[in-house]
Amino acid sequence: MAKLSNRPAKLNLELMRRKSYSFRVILQYEDESLVNLTGSTLRFVMKAYPYGDDLNDDTNIVINETAIIAEPTLGYGVFSFQASDLNAPEGEYDFILTLWSAEGYAAPLASGVVNLLENTDAESLTQTYAVDTPSADLEITLRNNATITLESPNAMP
Repeated sequence: MAKLSNRPAKLNLELMRRKSYSFRVILQYEDESLVNLTGSTLRFVMKAYPYGDDLNDDTNIVINETAIIAEPTLGYGVFSFQASDLNAPEGEYDFILTLWSAEGYAAPLASGVVNLLENTDAESLTQTYAVDTPSADLEITLRNNATITLESPNAMP
């Protein structure tokens, strides 16, 4: 049976509470050419469950972050979560990573769970950092506007 869906590929993140984390999202096509992100936005939204139809996300949003896309023709954006962004109670949170085109089309790239782990060192909570080199890469291959593969070459086993 054939199936059509806009549900994105599954991805799980395991992060320590109150610690900074950065990662680069690299978008390419099947032929390995890079997606031109000129005028586009990459957005990462993480919410506590249960969530409803609160359009302003006043009650359950943990992270609503837009990637820095410094050079759009190179096909990548960088997310930089500060320690304060990850200052939520230990547990699992749903997230979605979406590509918004210049024309306003929203293509879901990945979704899944962020598992926030306890952290014995909270001193970094008040620190802010500037990202030079993200700590991880997420490579996403697209066919039209659909994700067909997710890879993280530097992921932990």
